[in-house]
Amino acid sequence: MQIPKVGKFTPCDMWNSIFAVPMDSESTAKVIDSVDLASFQGDKVFTPANGATLAAVATMAYSDPVDQRLHLRKQPGLVSYHFLDSANNPEGQPDTGTQVSLVETKDALLVAARGTTPPLISKDPQWQDYFHDIAALPVANYAGTASVHGGFKLAADGIWGQLKPYLEQARAANKAVHFAGHSLGAAIALQLADRAATEMDLLAGSVVRTGGPDIGWGDEDKHLQANGLADRTVNFINNTDPIPLALPGGVTTGHQVYFDRNGQAALEKGVHWWNRGLGSLQGLMKGNINPLYDHVPSFYNEKIQDPKNAPVLAELAKQLGQ
Repeated sequence: MQIPKVGKFTPCDMWNSIFAVPMDSESTAKVIDSVDLASFQGDKVFTPANGATLAAVATMAYSDPVDQRLHLRKQPGLVSYHFLDSANNPEGQPDTGTQVSLVETKDALLVAARGTTPPLISKDPQWQDYFHDIAALPVANYAGTASVHGGFKLAADGIWGQLKPYLEQARAANKAVHFAGHSLGAAIALQLADRAATEMDLLAGSVVRTGGPDIGWGDEDKHLQANGLADRTVNFINNTDPIPLALPGGVTTGHQVYFDRNGQAALEKGVHWWNRGLGSLQGLMKGNINPLYDHVPSFYNEKIQDPKNAPVLAELAKQLGQ
């Protein structure tokens, strides 16, 4: 199946891309058509197919739930689907604007947190997202052993009450729980996985993050290494995407897959300043002045599923013992 292309940007799309996603609900929803839920292996920490599926679900999470259902209905591997919205929280639990899509397969529950909503093209932009993005005041993590980005933790807390019963059901059914997200959604996904590990002793099958910012600093990285989440977290970073570098002094937890200016994947961790500089210059030569162009979620889906990157992703799976 073909992943939908973003196509020619209009001025409106360019403006919306500054806020994260220059695509409409239908376009982001149909990214799920490019993967096969039936082939998802819940007992694996990472496989190239699992990574592609979780990244696709992360992109789909931006869509209206009506569009999500429309495309998920085509998947024979779907067992159930639920859309959680903090707007539906009971009295006494704040609405943080957080939304999560739950996709159940035969042996897994996929939890995808939505990233920052683009204004203008979104039917219901969640303006709280922008507060969560910039509210970087450090707060204690769930274990009380480290400091994390306060806005990301607040956004995760806003949906926890609705999510926890589904996590309990998955555990009772012996189904692995895998988390995913793009951008702000990637930060929320890791925070939710950490809360599940800390408060429920439920270790995620994996956490796949596309274009995600760090959620904390060195002490949080040590915490996530100690509880086992770090080795189950995979961070995909695309070329000049600045969002993974957004938290000053932040430490990237887990494994990293970096796509260079030619779309080639590499497993070396780091900022990759030289390639970022060349990638920015390459973009300017093509007339692209948008600094968040490489943050578009569908670009991540394309590169994760690009056959030329299959050997690198297979090597990552091998490193993780899969």
